[in-house]
Amino acid sequence: MSRSGVRSGFAFALMWFAAAVARADGVEPQRVALGFGWEPGIEFHVEATRTRIRAADEKIVTSSTASRYTIRVGAEGENLRIQFTDPTFEVKPGALSAAPSEQAEIMAKLADLMPDFVVTREGEFAGIHDLPGYQARLRKLLAEIMPPDLDIAVVAQMQSLLTSEAFLNSRASEEWNAIVGAWTGADFEIGVPAVYSRAEPVAIFPESEIRMNYAFSAEREHTCERGGVERGCVDLVMRSEADSEDTQRLIESFLRKITPEKPAAAPMFQTLAIENLLVLTTEPAGMIPHSYKLTKTIRGTVATPDGDHQIEQIDKTEVHYAVP
Repeated sequence: MSRSGVRSGFAFALMWFAAAVARADGVEPQRVALGFGWEPGIEFHVEATRTRIRAADEKIVTSSTASRYTIRVGAEGENLRIQFTDPTFEVKPGALSAAPSEQAEIMAKLADLMPDFVVTREGEFAGIHDLPGYQARLRKLLAEIMPPDLDIAVVAQMQSLLTSEAFLNSRASEEWNAIVGAWTGADFEIGVPAVYSRAEPVAIFPESEIRMNYAFSAEREHTCERGGVERGCVDLVMRSEADSEDTQRLIESFLRKITPEKPAAAPMFQTLAIENLLVLTTEPAGMIPHSYKLTKTIRGTVATPDGDHQIEQIDKTEVHYAVP
């Protein structure tokens, strides 16, 4: 990704939608405009809790971690550097009662603190800061914390995934889009959703894409506090779900690709549903975040030699920001 960045398709869709909406009765709608205003020197003290719930038929496995860190904004040439510092972690009770592979996943999450990244002065994501340096530090840390009884091939696979440029850029841009990138520059009519669709990769189906349908909205304006002073805030909501027809196409395409050499006992998806819900509370003047909640849900039916099984994975993230 270039340092100049690529403006989010979300924001373009929102601005287009805002320009297209008109009231037939001539009544001026209640609107809210979102503008990016971060400057060098701004700091956020952040508290985050992440919980994953996996259910397969009657078996449920839950893992949860909490973290605290500081976001510092600095100058990076003509752009801004978003720096993550002073991390502390806590593994929630019961989180390490899972199998060794689950434990390794939890520990990898602890190691995978957000890398520093660069954004433009307009709020566009531009890429990871010092990608080779961060990759080297992360590989070293992952090697130190991986459980010793894990298969060496599994360790190598996890290290390759978690340190890849594509994964790190995707994770960082997703975090940025949640609080700024997908919103800045938009102009909403309160309570009126903007709809948008695009094709996106699906991790569980390698080299495949699925059409995601989005609905963005500003639900309500209210006051909130920052630095002991009341500010104007707005609740922004993003809902997305995988298009049902495209999901069926993806499954059928995947099944057709299975060759005779594929083990007959391999589990195969028969149905799949992907849903996401993001609720962000922010100051529209400047896009200064106060909190957000993100819930990602995957549900499906997997066919195995001993019958069909219902599976579900729910990832919940709750983040709070405080400006000293």
